[in-house]
Amino acid sequence: MRQPSVISRRVAASTAVLVLAAGVAACGPEDSKGAAGTSGADGKPQKGGTLTVLNSNPQQDFDPARLYTSGGGNVPSLVFRTLTTRNREDGAEGAKVVPDLATDLGTPSKDATVWTYTLKDGLKYEDGTAITSADIKYGIERS
Repeated sequence: MRQPSVISRRVAASTAVLVLAAGVAACGPEDSKGAAGTSGADGKPQKGGTLTVLNSNPQQDFDPARLYTSGGGNVPSLVFRTLTTRNREDGAEGAKVVPDLATDLGTPSKDATVWTYTLKDGLKYEDGTAITSADIKYGIERS
């Protein structure tokens, strides 16, 4: 049996951390107003709390390679990063594609069979490990 790759272990570890963090946040203390997860008195966001998302169907999977329907895209987009994403604006502006991990929207080859992206500087996983082009390649190849 093949040993899991470093990336597979990172995905598994990230998922475990996410589940643990969600559980801890759900059991966390309430603020002085009695509502968990609200911003502080100065209006700045605070860590912790509970994010409640209304979704028409239960989330079946949090593996980005298994999310192949647009209906599942809303919740994972709050958790995962991609080379590009949709603009988070109302109306027609929200339909525009914008860079996320990439510096721009990519450059196609002359026959548009290969796209080249440049990653933003300083990208890191939650444990501080640098995100590399090999990580992105792995994610694309397994999807």
